[in-house]
Amino acid sequence: MNNTVAFIGLGAAACITAPAFAQDTHTSLTKQSVACMQEITAAMDKVTDEPGAAAAVETVKKVHEKLVDLGKRQLELPGATPQEQAQIAAQMVEIQKVSGELVKSLARLKKENLLTPDLQKALMNLQSVQTELAQASKAKAAQAEPFP
Repeated sequence: MNNTVAFIGLGAAACITAPAFAQDTHTSLTKQSVACMQEITAAMDKVTDEPGAAAAVETVKKVHEKLVDLGKRQLELPGATPQEQAQIAAQMVEIQKVSGELVKSLARLKKENLLTPDLQKALMNLQSVQTELAQASKAKAAQAEPFP
């Protein structure tokens, strides 16, 4: 269960870090990240049997791709303004709430022996989002113009 909690923390962090479109802002990407966490939680809540667990695996894989995309888009944005920082901080309450709900869902699945190996693997793979984003960040930094 400790790995699950670590996953949630990493998932939430990855959700907040997120190719820049004109409408992208730090706040909008954070909201999308919260929606990703809610999507995972809803998928876990629906699991009542092994076929349900298999369906949840597919949802987690799709959300993984969304989180990587959000992270890359976040990397393209300039630094957050103080106003955006305040808005993001306000959304952290929601992230914590959703994370708590996810922990409860995962505890239920574990107790009911529905946390299948494939589902565990898919959840653990979400941790790779941070690694992927760190690599993208390093690549972006390597391409940046040096200071004069």
